[in-house]
Amino acid sequence: MEDAFQTAELAHLGQTRRASGDPYMTHPLEVARIIRRYYPEEDNLCLAAILHDTLEDAAKQGNVKSPEEMRELIQQSFGDEKKGDAVLSIVTDLTHAEPSDYAQYFASLLNKPNALIVKLADMLHNLTDAPSQHQALKYKNALEMLEEKPEFISSAHWFALHNAIDAVINSEQ
Repeated sequence: MEDAFQTAELAHLGQTRRASGDPYMTHPLEVARIIRRYYPEEDNLCLAAILHDTLEDAAKQGNVKSPEEMRELIQQSFGDEKKGDAVLSIVTDLTHAEPSDYAQYFASLLNKPNALIVKLADMLHNLTDAPSQHQALKYKNALEMLEEKPEFISSAHWFALHNAIDAVINSEQ
């Protein structure tokens, strides 16, 4: 966990959260806490949560030369090559190529349970950290693609996510 954290810190060095101005690392740590709360046995998901934005952000921040270099750093963050490959696979699935359509991106995760769990944790944290109504509506529309809760999603996580969306939408009315 410590090596993954250090890799994520390098990737997000100098980056801050838009709304609060807090160091960006507060976000992946909160996403990992959400994973730990709802999926306590899923260590790889926790590690992927810590690293989930690194491929999107590190090269843009100038903290690595390229996404390929970031991929290598992620893989090297683990003493176990299989674990590194598994976590990198989840992080790669979560990487959202800008400016692609969010609905298409979310749809690409529907058959990738590990990535979808981390994405839903990411959404939940974003909805509790100075969210906009636009963001809540975007997430609500994305969740409607699922039609019902997938069996691999924790019921408590599912309800927390829907409650957070409703709270943001209702607060703006």
